[in-house]
Amino acid sequence: MVEQFSRQSIYTNYKDRSQSYRLISQQFELGSGCFEGYNPAKITVTAKPIDITSGKIVEKSIWSFTTEGVTGEITQPHGSQLYQVEIPGCCETKNTTRYFSLYTGKLLASSTGSLLGITFEGLFDSGSHVYLSRIVAVEDNLASLPYATTKSIATVYFES
Repeated sequence: MVEQFSRQSIYTNYKDRSQSYRLISQQFELGSGCFEGYNPAKITVTAKPIDITSGKIVEKSIWSFTTEGVTGEITQPHGSQLYQVEIPGCCETKNTTRYFSLYTGKLLASSTGSLLGITFEGLFDSGSHVYLSRIVAVEDNLASLPYATTKSIATVYFES
């Protein structure tokens, strides 16, 4: 059996309200039963701008991505606004979590453990302070096969 459903969310960058609002459309395709040892699990996420004065959604997408996964949601770990996708491990492999930018739709990190955050204070030439944050993720490639993106023991992601 294959189940297909969709979900929509409205997103804006809470740190910079000058950015437009976006409609985040999420299409899920999940399977159960015997598919020769593989249950299909696919998520397609698309962002379209919303004109807040008229309430109309622009037809052309800003970004879109498709990935394997069984659940997906907008999350805010360590002060970052991300789209998080969960990929269950098969057999003896660990679960993998992928994190995508809500601004660009690009993959920022993939992790088989907890996502870590680093926040530090910066100083502009004008003397004003700014707080910058980075996320750090480690994907244990040996434990997350076949989802590993490189042939290594682990991949470390350090992203803003």
